[in-house]
Amino acid sequence: NLLWKNIVLSGGTTMMDGFAEKFAKEIKNLTPVKTQVIAGRSRRYLSWVGAVVMSSISTFKNISISRAMYDEYGKSIVKEMKL
Repeated sequence: NLLWKNIVLSGGTTMMDGFAEKFAKEIKNLTPVKTQVIAGRSRRYLSWVGAVVMSSISTFKNISISRAMYDEYGKSIVKEMKL
């Protein structure tokens, strides 16, 4: 239920006219939980901003999977690292 309470829209596709309103209506039909759909004007850049923040955290290398690791272990590396 906690995940339904606040939904933040991000990415350029969410900038289409009426998208936030239609999305909120669809979510309302899916769950009885009171949901707030947040659609800020800067949402076009939120995915990029989130990536910048994550990559600037000092522990990012410890929680990220490199291309070489993925090539060596395949998709099982995600379960092994418990991400």
